[in-house]
Amino acid sequence: MDNNKTTVESLAANEYFQQYCLSPTTEHQQYWDNWLVENPLDRATFEVAAQLVQSLNAQISEQEITEEWHRFQQNRDAIQGTQFTIWSWRNVAKIAAAIAIILGAVWGWQSFYHSDTLTAIRTIHGQTQSFALPDGSRVDLNANSTLQFSADLTNKSQREVWLEGEAFFEVAHDTLHPFIVHTQKGAIRVLGTTFNVAQRNEDLEVTLVEGSVQLSIPNNAKINLKPGEQATVLHNTIDLKKADLETEIAWKTGLLVFKNATIQSIITRLEAEYNWTIKVKNKNILQRKVNASVASNNPELLLDALREIYELNIQKISEMEYEIK
Repeated sequence: MDNNKTTVESLAANEYFQQYCLSPTTEHQQYWDNWLVENPLDRATFEVAAQLVQSLNAQISEQEITEEWHRFQQNRDAIQGTQFTIWSWRNVAKIAAAIAIILGAVWGWQSFYHSDTLTAIRTIHGQTQSFALPDGSRVDLNANSTLQFSADLTNKSQREVWLEGEAFFEVAHDTLHPFIVHTQKGAIRVLGTTFNVAQRNEDLEVTLVEGSVQLSIPNNAKINLKPGEQATVLHNTIDLKKADLETEIAWKTGLLVFKNATIQSIITRLEAEYNWTIKVKNKNILQRKVNASVASNNPELLLDALREIYELNIQKISEMEYEIK
């Protein structure tokens, strides 16, 4: 594919790309992973096109893509009347085929993200990445996650970043410029500290290693964490408990560690970080407990362990789909 001509329309209409989005194989994954490495400036276009294909869930022509894309742009300009940055809406969970639904989702996410053009760093499933922010803070980004931030982060009264997924932060201390991590479920405010944030599905978990943080959620509830504590947000309530730091941040060392974890929690994590689909026929097994530790680059060992411990029938349906009976 000619990089100079890469657009949302052309990419989403590419048959090989559609196969990757709808029923990926190892060959598809390797090809498009390499494509992203070779075309880093087109990552935003790639992700928008992937979300569009997945939402339509069908083979779609370039003419159909072009018509819908142009219709979206016309409606967008009519509503907003100002320039629109693609980063403001690229993380919509699912772009519907109907243009009205697309516009509604875009508008909602604009209120969540900062109005500036943002730099985004994203990891694919099974990949982690470490990097420094413009203010000197360090970030370890877990698999299947996205962090967005302004390029002039140090020139703001508040250092704000936007997270989807999971990340470990080592925040550079700056009393005059608080550091704020925004997620869909709430915001974490700090001055300088070390902590882990995991926003997966409906849950938000904040685990404090050093320093202090304040977690606030949309219903105006706030809580201050102490080192070694973990706050979990579910259904607009905050639950505070002592954290198992070894387990919570093991992913930074290339491990998946579970202590007294339910099969349900293991499945949820595997689906989130590796883009798997795991179907469970017998729901009674979901609350059974497991202790396990495996390398994060070989997550199938977890399924092997479940198979042996509970004598489960686990079948691999496709490259990214499993069934537990």
